[in-house]
Amino acid sequence: MSSVAEKIFLYGSRLFLAVAIFIPLLWVTPATALKSYILLGQAHFLSTYWYKFKANEFSKNGVALFAFVTLCLFSLYWTFPQPNFLLVSTIFLFLIHFWPDEFFLLKVTRNWPRMIEAAPNIFLPTGLMMLRFNWASCQIPLALGFFCLGLSVVGLLTKYFRLEAFGVYARLGSLFWIWLILFGQRIPMPTIYSWIVIIHYAIWYVAIAWKRKNDFKGLRNYFLEMIAILFFTLAVYVLGLYVPYGNVVNWTFFNFDNFFLWTLMHLATSIRFRKSALA
Repeated sequence: MSSVAEKIFLYGSRLFLAVAIFIPLLWVTPATALKSYILLGQAHFLSTYWYKFKANEFSKNGVALFAFVTLCLFSLYWTFPQPNFLLVSTIFLFLIHFWPDEFFLLKVTRNWPRMIEAAPNIFLPTGLMMLRFNWASCQIPLALGFFCLGLSVVGLLTKYFRLEAFGVYARLGSLFWIWLILFGQRIPMPTIYSWIVIIHYAIWYVAIAWKRKNDFKGLRNYFLEMIAILFFTLAVYVLGLYVPYGNVVNWTFFNFDNFFLWTLMHLATSIRFRKSALA
């Protein structure tokens, strides 16, 4: 496939996923959006651990360290719970995680112009969440977001930045966040951050499938593994609703606050999974 056709697929699939995921989330309740986000998220995390296992990247010391840090993180949070701060900081770190992934998956060279183009998509949604919480400090990420967007526009007008597909993609994302800030007050915040995170999950599913498009056996095995992981995650949650002490399992893995703690652990370790996930 030519590079042009590949770019059309890569960027076109993102536009399709953005619309296909956003519209259903607008129709469901914020609670349903959150539950979908958490269930898909735990399946996404489990798939990274599965690929790490298949790539023989597990070690006893690594598992022990992961368990120890997780226990410390949970203990610290539930000793001094700060749910709004946890939400904002986790989404901010997730966005920092999201865009390097996009550079990698879209095969874009990471340089200052590209990072400036992407930066508003980190600062603006963070500022939007802080604005919804009525934090006066929301002015800082919002100002940084608009400043970086202004720089990217000036860079384009002065031809210091080249007009490329990634820049168009990033600027369209920035315009969408500006629209949400100005006119999206009726859209619940849980719907918004569920949307952007579920897109991330879906992008990885598409990316790995695309990587294996010429390997029918590998593609088939990948789909079977992902379906099995999704059903396993759903089964754990459903069983937790009915079996004795199942509420403990569901609280540990599917509680709203705890899920963000699991997200932090995923963000801290995901770089190590990137190679095996696309192998």
